[in-house]
Amino acid sequence: MFGYFKRRKQQKDIERYIAGATVVHKNPFDKLKIPYQTDKLSQEFIDKWIAPFYMERLLNDNNYQDKFLQDQNELNPDIVKQLLGYFDWRARITGAYFSALKDYTDFEDFIGIHLLKSEVCYAGEGYLIALSSFNSTKSIDYIKKVP
Repeated sequence: MFGYFKRRKQQKDIERYIAGATVVHKNPFDKLKIPYQTDKLSQEFIDKWIAPFYMERLLNDNNYQDKFLQDQNELNPDIVKQLLGYFDWRARITGAYFSALKDYTDFEDFIGIHLLKSEVCYAGEGYLIALSSFNSTKSIDYIKKVP
């Protein structure tokens, strides 16, 4: 019986690592609540909204711009909400980039909380780009609070 629980913990640790939680740490923002969580994303959704974007850089990258321009009319806040709500750096950085490009300031708190909680690696770049692009007092305050 003990082996079952140990394997379950190892499996959960592996899943968190793959999602980008390479280090588990305590920070002063652990208690902040994420406003929405996405439990699962379909492979079709991942293939359309994450895979073409997450490894590309938003700034100075023609591939990103071309792909974004092709899909921008389909992009909407519900898609961004799913991306930001999923526990994976690839989805979150993409959701943050899309928020910046579409000026989805309604996600300012969502992105700011992600930045402060720092749950997954790599996504911070996207959070900072989005918050910087919003250029509001609140978004600047989130950036200033980063330890």
